[in-house]
Amino acid sequence: MVLLAVGLFASGWPEHIRAHPYWIGLVFVLGAVLMLFGFFPDREKSDVAATEKNLVGRDNTGNQIIAHNSTIHVNSTAANASQIVAKPEIKPPQLPSRNLPSLQVRREWRDIAYFPVPGHWSFGDRRDPNTKQGILLWLANPPASKGKRGTPACDLVAQLTFNHTMGITRIPRAYWLQQRGHQIDIGNGYESAVIVGYFDPYSSDFYSHENHYHDDGGNDSFAEAFRQLGKRYQISSERNFTVDVSIIDAESNETIEQKRLEIYMPQRILNMMDKE
Repeated sequence: MVLLAVGLFASGWPEHIRAHPYWIGLVFVLGAVLMLFGFFPDREKSDVAATEKNLVGRDNTGNQIIAHNSTIHVNSTAANASQIVAKPEIKPPQLPSRNLPSLQVRREWRDIAYFPVPGHWSFGDRRDPNTKQGILLWLANPPASKGKRGTPACDLVAQLTFNHTMGITRIPRAYWLQQRGHQIDIGNGYESAVIVGYFDPYSSDFYSHENHYHDDGGNDSFAEAFRQLGKRYQISSERNFTVDVSIIDAESNETIEQKRLEIYMPQRILNMMDKE
């Protein structure tokens, strides 16, 4: 086609060509450019055309779905991002809370004495010089009513907090009456007493002791037969003083009972009230 155009052009205007011979070269260059772009069409337009021809539709999020032969592709980076699922937060399992018993509480003055063998406090005899006037806080776990199941009081420990003229004295583990260890169970229909403290028979001083033994030793043949009385704390009794008694479930660390005892001196009047 280019050669034909050149021939016609040369035959029609020979004088013009002879006057301007460079026009022939220009025509050849123009023909080469047309041939080059005619055989190599625009790649971007070709891709767009192919995409439009193979466009199947859009998904629910508006992303294009393109089919090449038997394969379907989702043309969206958002689709890949949507496949990334956040790792769920794993929470530790929660243990079911244990039912706590409802205890009945009363206080009492009582003669008590400590016996190194078997290693516990028990009722004393006034004829015995080791007998002391002590304060007991009784805890009773009443039996369940008819048709209902009772709740045993298990793993109980007693903590004492004295407020007196010398300051505040805390005893983390108190003694129980006729118990070697500081952690006990009270079944339904039973009761036990916390040894709050005692007055020295030869002075007006008040004392309390800490029991560092966890349990009574059970059937362990190697358990200590002789148990020395635990650390002694002196409470100033020159004036009135108070003691807060907390009964704690050692397994759940919940306080199931709290009482405040007020001791009025020198008459040694003992009052009890709920701790606010």
